[in-house]
Amino acid sequence: MHLLSLSLILLLSLLFFLTLLYTKSRSGIVGFAVSAAVFWILAYFLNFKNPYFKFFQLIKSFLIHTSLFLILIFLVGTPWTPNLSRLVNKNSLPSTNDQSPTTNFAPALEIGGSPSVKIRQIVWRGAVDIWKAYPVFGSGVETFAFSYYKFKPQEHNLVSEWDFLYNKAHNEYLNFAATTGTVGVLSYLILIISTIIILAKKSLISNAKLRMTNQAQKIILKNQNNLIFDIWNIAFLAGYFSILITNFFGFSVVPVALLFFLYPAMAISLGQEGEKVKEQENNFKPSNLQRLAHLIVILFTLLLFYHIGKYWYSDYLYSLGKSYSQAGEISLAQNFLTKAVKLSPKEAIYASELSQVYSSTALVSIDNDDLNLAQNYAGLSINLSDKAIELSPNNVNLRRDKARILLSLAGAFPDLLDEAGKTLEDAIPLAPTDVKLLYNLALIRARQGKLSEGREILTKTLEMKPDYRGSRFALAMILIDEGKKDEAKTHLEYILDNINPNDIQAKEELEGLKSI
Repeated sequence: MHLLSLSLILLLSLLFFLTLLYTKSRSGIVGFAVSAAVFWILAYFLNFKNPYFKFFQLIKSFLIHTSLFLILIFLVGTPWTPNLSRLVNKNSLPSTNDQSPTTNFAPALEIGGSPSVKIRQIVWRGAVDIWKAYPVFGSGVETFAFSYYKFKPQEHNLVSEWDFLYNKAHNEYLNFAATTGTVGVLSYLILIISTIIILAKKSLISNAKLRMTNQAQKIILKNQNNLIFDIWNIAFLAGYFSILITNFFGFSVVPVALLFFLYPAMAISLGQEGEKVKEQENNFKPSNLQRLAHLIVILFTLLLFYHIGKYWYSDYLYSLGKSYSQAGEISLAQNFLTKAVKLSPKEAIYASELSQVYSSTALVSIDNDDLNLAQNYAGLSINLSDKAIELSPNNVNLRRDKARILLSLAGAFPDLLDEAGKTLEDAIPLAPTDVKLLYNLALIRARQGKLSEGREILTKTLEMKPDYRGSRFALAMILIDEGKKDEAKTHLEYILDNINPNDIQAKEELEGLKSI
């Protein structure tokens, strides 16, 4: 291999490693360390019996590469070690109370506000519970975001990312177990084990060939710049191990998932010669049966392209409609979303988004004192929301959206308050540890004059999440209405002492109680 090629490979390796350091991904760095160890260990043990193997050449390469990587670590730092600038400017380090972005040693996905290890352990426990509930085929491919709500451990409410939507288990193996069950995760593990065996055999066979002692092989080896071990097969195997490590602490993004299959494919194809295909005779004529088969395939392909294009276009219309809705352009949003629903009538999320636009139109009509038009759009909104729930009955977010719609319309149509409460009651079994669902149900009960029931529900939310400000304040207000001012003071003081000492509403209410 030419010196220029080696220099280019080394430069690219350093560039990719530098990129990895700047991501501050702990799983990525651990994966790199493991793959590097696997590479150098295999490079030695697979070749130490080779008569042409030069131990000191391997040590030289190891020291050069490792030293350069360590220099980059020293300059840039890792999630566990400071960089050079922090070591030089120790006296200018920000205080522990500084919440600026520069104080984070890792991205929010990695650390959040609570330790990432703690958060992952909780999510993993929820994933195991999903697998236990659906042990054979799982909850369904890519359904973790919805199934996790039902099995989310109560401890998740005590971490900083308590109200995040978790669409993955942050562990590829547990994610497969939860969403595809035992069948899926065993298939995945069999694929991994088979790939490792194939890559290992490829390395062993390749290096065995390099230990051949015939004269022709000696000549070949001497002309390869003393690179007597098959570096590429070992590199592919080591790189594959890095994917397995990072997938344990996270999940496969698109490039990683692609490399998961490309590494073994490239390793297997390495060194293979393609077979020459004999040219077809010029006078070849397909039979009528072959022409019919070709026509069927073409028609099927065109039909497939049509449905794919239709799916893409409806999603495009949905995205436009949602963007206009967020911008307050209700008329345009309704136009695009209506088209999207017509193209894909079984997409629950499209129907739900259009129902929210209808409710916004109803609210505008209420402001314009056009109650007939408002009632019409309110009915359309509720019916479409019910259709979305019917299409996806286990999606708790669709019920949450419907409750939000009903609450927004309840000011003009008080009868909808009961339906909003019923909607939340139906949603709670799908997410029994979701504090916000219970909190909103308590507010509805308070608006209905059912103070004792609202108080009980709020007390339950505080058992799940003692530092939830909304429940504390709402419970204090109910206690004040019930004449239990001392208990109300306790909750207001808790907000100021443990949640937010600058909470203006809590201060005003507490001062009002003290002045009585």
